[in-house]
Amino acid sequence: MMTGYKKIEKKSFFRAMLFVIALFLAPVQRINAAYVTNFFRPQDVAFFPSSSLKSRAFIAGAFVEHGFSSVRGYDEDGKVTDLLKIYNPIQSAQAMLADSHTTFLDSENPERWFANPVQQTYDGEWGQFQVSGKFQQSVVTFWIKGALPVGDFFPGKFSIAAYLPIKSCSVDDVDWKDLSNPYVLGGEERINGFTSRLKEFAMKVGKLDLHRWSKVGQGDLTIMLDWNHGFKQELDFIKRIRLEAGFGVVIPTARSVDSDVNHVFAIPFGTDTSWGIPVKGCLEMGVHDRVSVGVGVDMLWLSDITKTRRLKTDPAQTDCLLLSKGRVRMQHARTWRFSLFSSIDLPVDGLSVSALYHFSKTGDHTLIPEDNDFNNSVVNSSESIKESSTHDIVFKGSFASENKGGFTAPSFSGFVKVPVGGMRSIKAMTWGGEFTFAF
Repeated sequence: MMTGYKKIEKKSFFRAMLFVIALFLAPVQRINAAYVTNFFRPQDVAFFPSSSLKSRAFIAGAFVEHGFSSVRGYDEDGKVTDLLKIYNPIQSAQAMLADSHTTFLDSENPERWFANPVQQTYDGEWGQFQVSGKFQQSVVTFWIKGALPVGDFFPGKFSIAAYLPIKSCSVDDVDWKDLSNPYVLGGEERINGFTSRLKEFAMKVGKLDLHRWSKVGQGDLTIMLDWNHGFKQELDFIKRIRLEAGFGVVIPTARSVDSDVNHVFAIPFGTDTSWGIPVKGCLEMGVHDRVSVGVGVDMLWLSDITKTRRLKTDPAQTDCLLLSKGRVRMQHARTWRFSLFSSIDLPVDGLSVSALYHFSKTGDHTLIPEDNDFNNSVVNSSESIKESSTHDIVFKGSFASENKGGFTAPSFSGFVKVPVGGMRSIKAMTWGGEFTFAF
């Protein structure tokens, strides 16, 4: 329940509404070039009412999110497809061979891989693969938040918070289904000598691992400075208003493993060594003594980063079968997310239920190769750096204990997140909760 509100005039109320609308009309872009998921980010804990300091000066908690095993995703047209087809429905080993940076023939046995000279024509009769697999991830975010004693100098309440996630992620049950036609000229020879041994070839020639992948480790540390202020108002249809804003810094503490560039399914546990600046804004309105609705928007800016990545050398190549590596600078696009939410305080003190809708969208990254041997337009034709989005609905129940006069006030919550749409992203239904102690 929202208390301690000041009165706000009609003119100030409509100014606040215009501010939020302006944020919603801002340009929308994206953040990362790996597989895009709909998991909460560390600072997203702030969207949950049980994270509020209320009358307490310090709060600590743990936020848990687990994804059900997912085998589906959204492709470039927003259609549901197999998990590992969100970038390319077919992976082309035939196009992979159009690589001037790699020597394919074994020096000790030039005929080992190919019975006939390789023809760099993409006829689709051989070397085409359908890839399927299963994605699973669990995240535990530990966080602390403390009030800042600046209330005598500025209106509202200020607080500072730190969030550190620990993640476990895997891509399992990976299957490369060979669609090669054995009945065309040389088809059976290519199957026996090459496509049936694709994983061996990719590892020997390009040091590219096409098998399952898993990892456990910490994510990036996020520090946020938050401000919120409540107002009473004189409008009949609005009982109270709360404004919230914040900004911070994402410190790339997630361990970056150089060998990840050699694994096709490796997913960074953070911003992939980039520093970030998250910014957020929220407007919550009480439309009844026990009912609140609101809108929120947040943005994440990431610094450019230069590192070794897998790069395309031919426009026909597909994202999972790239043999060449090169130093490249990535200009990260911004990530924007918009939220609508509603909460109801139940007749039992401390109990509440809420529903949230999140829409996250990112634009295209830009890759700038350091090596002039790589063509800029070809490198940037990769599907994995193009626009992506997620749409999710979250249902949540929570209990927040006031425990007035007590040393600590515990609270806990549980939620289920249901994906309802997206583009170039993994479709993962998740569940989890939060447990906190306020002091």
